[in-house]
Amino acid sequence: MTDTEESNPTGQTGDETTGDNGSRRSFAIVALTMIAIAVILAELIPAISNWEIRVSDLWLKLSRPATPNPQLIYLEIDKVSYAAGIPDSALAEAEANDLPVMLALQGEFPWNREVWARLAEKLMAAGARGVIFNFTFASEKPEDPYFQSVISNNAPNVVVGGLIEQEAGLITLVQPSPSIVETDHLGANMHNPSVGVLNIHTDADGIVRHGLYRMDYQNLARQALGSSMVEELGIQPLEMHSLAARTADLTGKSDQIPEVSERPMIRFTGPAGTFPVVSLGQVMHPGKWQSEFKTGEYFRDKLIVVGPGAGVFENSHTTPVGTMSATEIHLSYINAILDDGFIRPSGRLINILVVCISGVLGVLISMFIRSSVAQLVMGFVLCGGLAALHVSLAGQAGFLVQSFLVPVLLINSLTILRQKFQFSPGQTPTPSN
Repeated sequence: MTDTEESNPTGQTGDETTGDNGSRRSFAIVALTMIAIAVILAELIPAISNWEIRVSDLWLKLSRPATPNPQLIYLEIDKVSYAAGIPDSALAEAEANDLPVMLALQGEFPWNREVWARLAEKLMAAGARGVIFNFTFASEKPEDPYFQSVISNNAPNVVVGGLIEQEAGLITLVQPSPSIVETDHLGANMHNPSVGVLNIHTDADGIVRHGLYRMDYQNLARQALGSSMVEELGIQPLEMHSLAARTADLTGKSDQIPEVSERPMIRFTGPAGTFPVVSLGQVMHPGKWQSEFKTGEYFRDKLIVVGPGAGVFENSHTTPVGTMSATEIHLSYINAILDDGFIRPSGRLINILVVCISGVLGVLISMFIRSSVAQLVMGFVLCGGLAALHVSLAGQAGFLVQSFLVPVLLINSLTILRQKFQFSPGQTPTPSN
């Protein structure tokens, strides 16, 4: 064996080693550049962010759903008339207080407000913890004194709705009529514990992902009119609670209600129909009240949210888990408070970190796996593992990592790009003498 052969046991010549090092260096520079570009893409381009949000919806859909709290019941108005569901035989069995209500339900919706007054009175007498109406009773009606007495006698356990309307730079409060809920000296009752805001927070793409719990009228006016106009009009701070926040107050969970500025992402219980649903007609049917609801014992200590069904009243919204009625979304908002069902989305730092780590893993795969086929397979396996991790974190820890598409593209781009550079994977070149 010659001296030259002894000093170069790998069989590589000096030119080959130099070329190998140059290819490695070139690949490393390109890889670092691609990682930097990926970070910029992930953080600065809205189109990429929007797609990442849609993928995050998939993780929430695939992850463990929230469990419906057993206290919650959806009392659904599932028909515009219960004429077919309340036969003459049931009318003959009705109590004196229920008969006018049952006759009203045989007509067309909207019904006489005596229906809602008697319903709340009946459920509260059965031991319900709260009766929450997903309705705004804005106009005055002749039967309001009865409804008002039921609300005040059971305050704050009977809650009705109000709305915040914003249009053309104007903000308007649609409040319950003063004939139902008493107003203060300024004519406002939205801050009354018996009133909850019915607004639902939708993201820019029209999908409901975040809860709405506390609002301040002055802040809303400032956003709509500007600070100078708010000061000129003398609009004062007025904190308002949503229907969900009012319900949480009834359960001693006031400390769990998010602050005014917070719009937390919530974990939904699943698609429509997840919460126990009871038909209004069944509650007012004497026979079913006795047999199915055990003379009202079924409702003891329950939080009953009364609202229209999406199939009848076309009152629905899109969520990450499918289309839901507005009442089911309010139930989901409540459920998130009762059972700590909030999701913590990853911030910018975590998203950048995920992109960088994915880039490093893509480089390692490219540098140390010889076969191009094995590189691609390993890249896909790594992406699958990343997806499984995202789903697991969302389901088990309530932590949603909002960076996936860019890391996947980066990993696979690096493994493909590697084919353009010629060097021996996994070897450290030895300088020749």
